[in-house]
Amino acid sequence: MNIPTSLIMPYVGIISMEKHLEEISKNVPFGRYAIVVIDQASWHMAKALSVPENISLLPLPPYSPELNPCEQIWQFLRERYLSNRYFKGYSATCAI
Repeated sequence: MNIPTSLIMPYVGIISMEKHLEEISKNVPFGRYAIVVIDQASWHMAKALSVPENISLLPLPPYSPELNPCEQIWQFLRERYLSNRYFKGYSATCAI
């Protein structure tokens, strides 16, 4: 059984999105298929983006943060862990 992982990166872009999709793909059981809900960030929709065979991307309509499940996670993190804090460096953000 694969253990789900997280990626914490200091930047976003096509390369980081591809790494994220690779990790998702590795955790999709053989014979199954994943649908990843994405907003319309440029690196999510780039034509140069390489998407694994067992994943499809489902873009949300523009200007619809209420439909994006990740927005709820970010709101939770901001409210409880990230707001009004000072981090001594990038590595300190990994200790949250």
